[in-house]
Amino acid sequence: MKRKELYYEKNNVDFIVDCIINRICSLWVAGDELSVSSTIIKTEDDIKTINLILPNFSGFNGAEKLNERILNIGLDAIGDANATAKSMKKYKEELEEAVSMYAEAVRERNGIVQYGLMADSLREESYGQFKDMGFVTGTSSPWVDNYEISQLGEKVYQIEFTLKTSVPTDSLRSIVKIQLIEDGQYISIRELEEEFK
Repeated sequence: MKRKELYYEKNNVDFIVDCIINRICSLWVAGDELSVSSTIIKTEDDIKTINLILPNFSGFNGAEKLNERILNIGLDAIGDANATAKSMKKYKEELEEAVSMYAEAVRERNGIVQYGLMADSLREESYGQFKDMGFVTGTSSPWVDNYEISQLGEKVYQIEFTLKTSVPTDSLRSIVKIQLIEDGQYISIRELEEEFK
């Protein structure tokens, strides 16, 4: 067996190992015995070390080329899995960026940006309200003092706004639940729910 230590982000380990094993097995001749396994041998911060064990053949003509091919298949699968993992990470960053842009636009009372982040169906529903306000949202009092964003689901986020008034002891909270969709090549807000506490 060949042993190879590989380093990955924690969240992508199982996905990457599955891709490697599936790629090698899919290219293998049916009926031949194939053993591919992996063990996570140490964890440091956001990195895991994987001990990947690939079959190592010897004792027949062409065994060395076969071993090299298996290793190359595994390395190709690693590249594909890493590319997919990076793509997934970028997608998550785009979701978070859309939510952050919306939260900042609410804080700045910028209705144009808020409206621009909405999916077509939500825009149609909200246009009259934005137009009546001249695309300036919120009020001078209370105003958004700060906000905190948390993720509730894959495409569901919550923004908790802390609102202040000119009276130092007054404080309100507005909780906005946002559902996002992929709208063509952009991330858009499909649905907004707001409640005051």
